[in-house]
Amino acid sequence: MDVFFKHLNNSIKVTTLMISSMLIELQDMFKEDWAFELYQKLSKMFASCLSQHDMDFMDDPNEVEYIYCTRWGHLKKNCPEYLQQLKDV
Repeated sequence: MDVFFKHLNNSIKVTTLMISSMLIELQDMFKEDWAFELYQKLSKMFASCLSQHDMDFMDDPNEVEYIYCTRWGHLKKNCPEYLQQLKDV
């Protein structure tokens, strides 16, 4: 029974954190949902936005400045400085 209450308590904390970080309009829409339901509904709601953003980004990665080394035209997984740092560790 203790495991159940621990899980329930954690679920309440996560749900509260998720809802408190939302805009008020979204809080009203999702006030009856638990964390997993929130995740599912928000994923569906914003899936088209994220997909379009990802496609826009991948159209021309040379227009994006990478924050780690401030060079243009590559992602973190291809950054020479980042890869060297991984080898050194």
